[in-house]
Amino acid sequence: MKVINGYVIDGDLKTDNSGFSKWAFAKKNGCDYFIKEFLAPVYPVDESLFGPEMTARKRKICEKYENRSVSLYSTLNEASDGNLVNICEFFRCGTKYYMTMEKIRGIGWETIGDLCEQEKLKLCRILAHSVYRLHENGIVHGDLKPENILLKRLESGAVTAKLIDFDNCFWEREVLPANKEIHGDPVYFAPETARAIIGDEDKRLSVKIDVFALGLIFHQILTGELPDFDHDKYHYVFEALLDKGEVRLHHITDSGNRMILEKMLVPDPEKRISLAEFLEKWEDLEPDRESSSKLILHLTSNVSEKSEENTGNGEEFFYTAGDLQ
Repeated sequence: MKVINGYVIDGDLKTDNSGFSKWAFAKKNGCDYFIKEFLAPVYPVDESLFGPEMTARKRKICEKYENRSVSLYSTLNEASDGNLVNICEFFRCGTKYYMTMEKIRGIGWETIGDLCEQEKLKLCRILAHSVYRLHENGIVHGDLKPENILLKRLESGAVTAKLIDFDNCFWEREVLPANKEIHGDPVYFAPETARAIIGDEDKRLSVKIDVFALGLIFHQILTGELPDFDHDKYHYVFEALLDKGEVRLHHITDSGNRMILEKMLVPDPEKRISLAEFLEKWEDLEPDRESSSKLILHLTSNVSEKSEENTGNGEEFFYTAGDLQ
């Protein structure tokens, strides 16, 4: 049995769909948690391995990482509207850093197909409001995609959405270092994210990259698929837009909401709608069903880890989880 800072790990830590980390489910004090182990940075516990100068340099990097993580996680918890799954603990155990969240038992995304259109529209609003709370506090999520959204059925029978995985979050005010890799799923990349990756522009990305990703996700929620484009020429939506190709929205029945989605997918982030504007204009009442044709968009514009037991407290940063109901 593996125990990390009081968390009894269920099985092994896995790397499945987790990027530069490992994860598992765990129990602590009778409660269920999701635990993530970050692969970097690695804290130099043993000074003899690197020498005093290199050890001091590495510890300085770790201290900066700790301070940034604590600041981000604290702000995330304060920003939560109940649908941002809170960070319970962030701590170092030996050489590795860990983060824990309450385990949420979700339902599959295929459930969306069983929802009526009004429920789908409300689901879009719930997601927009959660991400808007991040934006209000100057945070960019940076990796919005269905895999990072847990759907949960409430006792009332309604379906709500919980936002998870804040590994790629950053402050909007930050200019990401030149050597900083930008992670995420290219399916949901905004055009400016792609430009930043290849070095065509600096890495000062704004909250508008989240708006673009949400536009694609909302289209999936409402129609069951991503907007269409020439798949013989392009792999992703952002590629079509950068090449001034056509991107087509499918069967968005309400003309007002269809126009809002179009504004979320504008290639120029300065002209892209904000989530504050989205929340003012999005209609989640019964939509107008008169128009169902496709719209073609010319979008050209310090604890040691032990295998059997670990009961130490580590260097912990503790946050009380919010109400997730």
